[in-house]
Amino acid sequence: MKKILMVLTAFLFAGAMVAANGQKDGADGQTKLKFVTWDDVMFEYIVNVQPIGELYRESHPNITIEIEKSEDSESYEQTMQIRAAAGELPDIMPLKPYMLDKYKDYMSPLNNHPSADKNKFASMYSIDGNIIGLPIASFNEFVYYRKSLFAELGLEIPATWGEFLNILETVKDDGRYIPLAVGLKDAWPDYPFNEFMPLLEAGNGNYYNDIAQIEKPFTKGQPFYDSYRKIQDLMDKDVMGKDPLGMGWDEVKYQFSSGKAVMLAAGQWYIADYVENLGGDIDDLGIFFLPVRDKVSEPFYATVMADTFLGIPKDSKNGEAASEFIRWFFDEYYRDFLPFYGVSSTVNGIEVSGNPVLEQIPSLEQPEFILVEAESAAFAEIKNAIQFDVKRIGQEMAAGYYDSFDALMMSLNEDWSEALQ
Repeated sequence: MKKILMVLTAFLFAGAMVAANGQKDGADGQTKLKFVTWDDVMFEYIVNVQPIGELYRESHPNITIEIEKSEDSESYEQTMQIRAAAGELPDIMPLKPYMLDKYKDYMSPLNNHPSADKNKFASMYSIDGNIIGLPIASFNEFVYYRKSLFAELGLEIPATWGEFLNILETVKDDGRYIPLAVGLKDAWPDYPFNEFMPLLEAGNGNYYNDIAQIEKPFTKGQPFYDSYRKIQDLMDKDVMGKDPLGMGWDEVKYQFSSGKAVMLAAGQWYIADYVENLGGDIDDLGIFFLPVRDKVSEPFYATVMADTFLGIPKDSKNGEAASEFIRWFFDEYYRDFLPFYGVSSTVNGIEVSGNPVLEQIPSLEQPEFILVEAESAAFAEIKNAIQFDVKRIGQEMAAGYYDSFDALMMSLNEDWSEALQ
């Protein structure tokens, strides 16, 4: 059986016996702070490139930082749910945006934290008036493409959804490459389409929260229906390789980095993975914003999102020490961390530079950016009641699970209406 959580001590004071849960060891006065991540790129940097424990100890000699690595965000959340029930959450706990509402009752408010006012997004993601996490990453979503393959096939960056589909069909007809690499075996890699396209269709980053007040949001002419009609058309064209449901994320990202696939949709975070872990040629990596519009005369939207919110659980026995670590992270460590991580800054006055992929953005058609907002309690309640999982729905659409597209939309309307009432 795979271990869900692999523990690695990033820096352990020689000979010290450090108690669990951040307690001080009576023999030497050392304090251990537990820090968890699910992110491979972050883990590589804070453990091997710039060991965060060693650097922190230079100014905080009585603190030991223990890094815990979860396999991915899903196994991380499963583990955190168990630890929350047992009162054993780590001292410094990162959260994805959708986790903020779930864990709000477990987290200490950070409204008065010295790093809160400097953060561009923290207050926008507050829950019930409280900032419970400070995001370390902001990023856009892109369709990545191999420049050399675009040139070989005579392709140009699409400006509309129809042009995007035409490019995919051109690559398919050529027969040598996978047009679009999507690892549907894992479900979550379809999120640039199934999760974000309704927001782009609506031009509204708060769209999911808004439909918590709508009785039948899956009706034709509504943003969800119209965007999912496009997604169904995409899947029906069979442009994701021979067995997209049999391929996971790890497999398809290698297909793309090795030049077997022409395009791949993912967040800005993928750049670092492509370069550091996959050995991809960064000079051959192109980007464009997914065009959901039907005509160039229509508004062109793209998402911007904050991610990886550092928070402090209420049951941490070292809340003050954890708070100081977060301040130090943003003030002393963050600036050098950003270029490696491949994301944009969330802190006013700190910007990342020197990334040749992101430097392509000014040359692209500039969209109107919409902020992907955190889930409201009302939306989360309905979502949980009917087990509304857009990524899973995308996976099932690809598998032909539903009798018809309209039957799927009708079923969603019925379930949603019942839950709302």
